[in-house]
Amino acid sequence: MSGETSRLEVLRIIGGKTESLRDVLIKERPVTIFLDDIEFANLMCSPKNLDRLAVGFLFAEGLIRSKKDIKKVLADEKDGVVWVELKKPKKPPE
Repeated sequence: MSGETSRLEVLRIIGGKTESLRDVLIKERPVTIFLDDIEFANLMCSPKNLDRLAVGFLFAEGLIRSKKDIKKVLADEKDGVVWVELKKPKKPPE
């Protein structure tokens, strides 16, 4: 978990009492999700498993129903970018 957290001085306030202490905080960074080459969402998160984060986010937003809806997912954890390409719906026969 090295590099994913920082130990910092924080001020804790509980019931009107304040306390200064060192605590472990998770590092977050911005992540951009592109959906079919269109910038869709910007999130703050820990920069790990971005492919799973993007798919879960799209599922929670109701844009996909299952992994069968996805053609391709590419994640660049270094730059904080995820590209998701959806399968095109089949046209009904005419």
